[in-house]
Amino acid sequence: MVQKTLETFGKINILVTSAGINLPAVAEEMPIEDWQRIIDVNAKGTFLCCQAVGKVMIKQGGGKIITVSSVRGVQGHPGGYSAYSASKGAVDALTRQLACEWAKHKINVNSIAPIIFRTPLTENILSDEGMVKIFMAGIPWGRIAEPFDFIGASVFLAADASGFMTGHILYVDGGSVAC
Repeated sequence: MVQKTLETFGKINILVTSAGINLPAVAEEMPIEDWQRIIDVNAKGTFLCCQAVGKVMIKQGGGKIITVSSVRGVQGHPGGYSAYSASKGAVDALTRQLACEWAKHKINVNSIAPIIFRTPLTENILSDEGMVKIFMAGIPWGRIAEPFDFIGASVFLAADASGFMTGHILYVDGGSVAC
């Protein structure tokens, strides 16, 4: 990925680590293989992408890294999110750590932590009325987030307007974390 980007564009200005999975199961029934897969994709995958691109950004004198976390990194959920929440908590901690390590290289490392968004990843959840009720009870804004809600936060963190921000977790959550 990094080599192809460098061949195509000559440098890397922005990285967004947007891959993620969840395999909901209550903690006492969570197969360790599912736990490990979630941790590998969400936490380890984020680290490996940041590490590979961070090396390039250090050499080129800066850049912007936007990790994708979740409100689940700071809030539990009754729907069987133990591995997912742990993985997103790890992304939050990694974001802050990289921000501290790489500020001297002029690399901003911030995160977007959304509530549930209407995406292919969440289709199964949003088709379950009971789960929708649980989510809606925790969103003061009163609706499920749509993909366009993510765009403004992404543009802001990628732009010069956020040049003095690093180590920040930006909640795009309809007020969920505030309440």
